[in-house]
Amino acid sequence: MAKRKGMNRRGFLKGAAAGAAASAAALVTPGAEPLVAAAAAPEPLRLTPEQAAAFQASETAPLPPEVDSLTVVNPGSDFMVDVLKTLDFEYIAANPASSSRGLHESLLTYGGNKKPEWLTCTHEEVSVNMANGYYAVEGKPMAIMTFAPSGLLTP
Repeated sequence: MAKRKGMNRRGFLKGAAAGAAASAAALVTPGAEPLVAAAAAPEPLRLTPEQAAAFQASETAPLPPEVDSLTVVNPGSDFMVDVLKTLDFEYIAANPASSSRGLHESLLTYGGNKKPEWLTCTHEEVSVNMANGYYAVEGKPMAIMTFAPSGLLTP
């Protein structure tokens, strides 16, 4: 079998790395020449005293005050906790993610993590199987919360 002629993977990566270094140097240093050879080492970055002072000032400036943007004053998830409590679920199994952050927080703080009690699972399938086993033993349904319901049903 004949080898293909042209650039191989290693040669492509060398060229891509050299090109990225050259374009980054050209963006920072005005009038910089791009690298000609792929194997040539890039020259050190040269800054004017004004650029160096501005860079140092930006690196040593105090951080802006943190803003807690995740706090909601009147979350609708508290209402959903009340709905879940009226449905008389003892447990809710879920793999918490950022999409369920509000309901998770409300179940734990507003609902006191009691009836339904939050059970953290490592995967949605684990939640489904736990609920299935709970129904088999207790004869009562158990709530689960999933992000992507497709593919959870087993034959």
